[in-house]
Amino acid sequence: MRSEDRDRVFETDRWTRFLWSRAVEEQPMLATWLDAESEQWLGLRSRARETFARLLNSQVAEVECPRPEDGSARRVHSLLDELPEWDQIRRACRGDRWGAAQATLSLLQGLLQELSPFPLARTQPS
Repeated sequence: MRSEDRDRVFETDRWTRFLWSRAVEEQPMLATWLDAESEQWLGLRSRARETFARLLNSQVAEVECPRPEDGSARRVHSLLDELPEWDQIRRACRGDRWGAAQATLSLLQGLLQELSPFPLARTQPS
């Protein structure tokens, strides 16, 4: 499994991963945004998939052994939890793949504008 594919804060089951991949395929705006922003934001695809899972499902378990390098992903989820409208959005999106995907895009676009990016580390030999 590629690093980008692994769950960082919340576990996503196979069905939710399938629904997420379908949502990305069916919504060009979402796919384009993910492609463009993934260059600047390490782990953006997994953060987006986990956000989608949290919106789509009422119960999403946390990863048992989170890695220290996933602190920025935990921060994004904490910021989502702090949003006054978070619970209302979750209720509105529960079971709605299309709505959950649109809300994921909207929420993450807003949050990432407030945070500074964590660029991918590209080391070059000296």
